[in-house]
Amino acid sequence: MRNAVCLVIVLTMCIFLCTPASADESVNYMFVVPYRYQEGSDFSDGLAFVRSGTFSAASSGYIDTSGKVVVPIQNRFIMPKSFSEGLAMVTLRSSGDVSSYPCGFIDRTGNEVIPFEYNIESSYYGGYFSEGLAKVYNDPGKPFFIDKSGNVVLPYDGSVYYKGKEFSEGLLVVSRDGKDGYIDKSGNIVIPFEYDDACNFSEGLAAVVRDGKLGFIDKTGNVIIPFEYDKSTTRNLEYEYYYDNLGFSEGLAAVSRDYKWGYIDKSGNVAIPFVYDSAYDFSESRALVAQEADDRYGYKYGFVNTTGNLVVPLIYDIAYSFSEGLAAVSFGDPSDSRTLRSGYIDKMGNVIIPFDFAFAFPFADGVARVANEEKVNVSNVSTGYITLTEAGHAAVSAVAQSTARPSEQTVTTDGIKVILDGKRLVFDVPPQNVNGRMLVPLRAIFEEMSASIDYDPATQTVTATKEDTVVVLTIGGTSPTINGVIVSIDQPGIIVDGRTLAPLRFVAEAFGGTVAWDGTTQTATIMTREEI
Repeated sequence: MRNAVCLVIVLTMCIFLCTPASADESVNYMFVVPYRYQEGSDFSDGLAFVRSGTFSAASSGYIDTSGKVVVPIQNRFIMPKSFSEGLAMVTLRSSGDVSSYPCGFIDRTGNEVIPFEYNIESSYYGGYFSEGLAKVYNDPGKPFFIDKSGNVVLPYDGSVYYKGKEFSEGLLVVSRDGKDGYIDKSGNIVIPFEYDDACNFSEGLAAVVRDGKLGFIDKTGNVIIPFEYDKSTTRNLEYEYYYDNLGFSEGLAAVSRDYKWGYIDKSGNVAIPFVYDSAYDFSESRALVAQEADDRYGYKYGFVNTTGNLVVPLIYDIAYSFSEGLAAVSFGDPSDSRTLRSGYIDKMGNVIIPFDFAFAFPFADGVARVANEEKVNVSNVSTGYITLTEAGHAAVSAVAQSTARPSEQTVTTDGIKVILDGKRLVFDVPPQNVNGRMLVPLRAIFEEMSASIDYDPATQTVTATKEDTVVVLTIGGTSPTINGVIVSIDQPGIIVDGRTLAPLRFVAEAFGGTVAWDGTTQTATIMTREEI
């Protein structure tokens, strides 16, 4: 599944307290290509396209992971695509309008492998190989599939529309008379045309829509997970087609119910409750999740693990899925690139590569694309490429070995103290400063106040009772209740290492206490009603 690009928040000192860094993250990376190019792509098949100024042989082409130009792109080529399965589509500059330019395929040495005989739609709506086939066009609106020798394997069929961009697990989404089904690589109908929408297969199942509800089928067309989820296109993906990116990854699928997102397993059981405003595919045991933000930035993003614990708090303005042990994340206003500062975190949320860049993109083939912070929001943004140093690899490897230990799956704020009625409390998960709000372990404090606690893992809801007062808080929500009366909070509760953390003031005042904060000593002092 593709990496998904997402949006999150402001760069402030309090946020950096939430994302602990190594002693000197600058030793963890080095440039393999300095800020040299005006444009660049991420690496794919060991190569990345770069351009500086006009398309000239000296300054543009495909580079390898050492930064060497191995396939120069001469002035006659435009719109080069990424390599896939050893080939890349490029467009031949010719006379007339761009829409008339022909497309063909080159290999990793730059040799023409498949002639320039396809129209520009091939580059827009296909043009890359998957499972040995590529979608191309000769005539407008009439796609067909070729193999790596240019032979037509699946010709245009006027009776069906090849809706899918690629084959997935041997099947392609096709449409007929407004209904979707699936064909194999020989063009045989495998699953009949009976769905309003259909997705690619992933891990043996595909999401399909019937009567406005979404469910999952297997490769024989049997319904495995009933049609009971939202047909939603509001997952905040940058991709043009939402359904291309919905499916199972690492045994779980993000789905929406009543416009809240959670995860189900392949039996349809709820694995992670429906508490998020947005959710994405798992990659390397982590998935992006989001809550709508009260500020102008729209969403705050963090990461959950496969058990549903929020291991990286919802604090970032831009984030990508994990790749090669790291996730590219950013602070700042996504609509104003001059404010953006980007870096890389590990699976526990530790900063491995500091926020030295305006833009940062996922690692691939050991290299990541970054953009010069001094030249953002203009046409000549400088692009370079970085790689991990030996120290950086060691830092990532250490985390990979430790993430199996739940006690290490957290992002902490050192030095924060909580004193309740004169007694300093000790927590197995420390308080954390998230988005400028102090979050504290709810159960430990409530139990110290003599309240009883119940937790419903299915809905991630905490219910605390003390005498005639009942407090109810749902993880990810901003409307907890006290005796049925909604009390708004601006920072949702989160789960870290199996512990619920909630805003300090809410926790302190829920049963009639008061709280004072001393920023100098990083101390929260709570006094209960009995002590006042």
